[in-house]
Amino acid sequence: MITTPKMIPFHKWDEILNFNTAKEQIESLLHPVEVVESEKEIFLHHKPSSHYRMAYEDVLSNFVTMGEFTYELYLATPYFVEIYKTWKQKQDFQWQLLFLILIGYCLSTDFPYNHFSKELNESLPKEIIENHLCSIKIIQEETKMFLSKHLEKLKQLSHFEVQHLCQCLFAILGNREASYIFFISHFNGCSITCPHCSSFDNNFETHYCFDHYISDKKSIHKPPKEIQPAPSVIGQWDQKSYDNDYLWLSNLLYLLGNDKDAQKLSYYYGTFTCPHCGKTDIIIDLAKYTMIQNTELDLL
Repeated sequence: MITTPKMIPFHKWDEILNFNTAKEQIESLLHPVEVVESEKEIFLHHKPSSHYRMAYEDVLSNFVTMGEFTYELYLATPYFVEIYKTWKQKQDFQWQLLFLILIGYCLSTDFPYNHFSKELNESLPKEIIENHLCSIKIIQEETKMFLSKHLEKLKQLSHFEVQHLCQCLFAILGNREASYIFFISHFNGCSITCPHCSSFDNNFETHYCFDHYISDKKSIHKPPKEIQPAPSVIGQWDQKSYDNDYLWLSNLLYLLGNDKDAQKLSYYYGTFTCPHCGKTDIIIDLAKYTMIQNTELDLL
């Protein structure tokens, strides 16, 4: 049974973190207010006029700018869950959607790749880590319920909104490192380096753009011989199980009308056979390996 996470009082945040935080904006979001419908869009094409949407944008910017992980997220997640539940009680579909996007986007930065920094790798009190993990479990169940209840409404989203939403949901329900790769590549491909070759060398790093292999036009580039897409699994999802990342994400993209990105996913979860050593691996695993290796080199 999932327990209720404890929200660490805001006045203790500075004491724990010892740097400036987004606590004021998060505190503002704890008190939901009605805003005009145009302020509830996933992507605003204008500067927000309501203080509530401004606070939302500030929090989003604070946690995901440059994709840098911060332990402040561990203090914020219990509050995010509480805010989401408030909007759920109000039966506000759009704000529930926006907060799942915010949470997913934030969680996409929460993986070991971002923990190499000595400054950010200092230990946190056990209670805070437990609250964070508990919050994730709760929002995972809330996300599944949201999808089950609102799947038809979500079909009204645009192609790009569906892509962005699914990347965020993948950070909640799937693999966060893969989700981060989707974000930084704009869901168009990835860079690959073979981990089996003698040494990591940027000269052996190759970027593949999957968008070139999938097109509505007659003219289309064939994927190189070293890349083999995964077999389609469209139509095989029971809309309840989230154990197989490729299965549920492919089908969710397809059900929401974004079949092109569902096809791209078949390349992310396809295989790459190294032309140098002949070893074969799953492409998304190689992309995660490459991302981590590049980061370690940057930190040397």
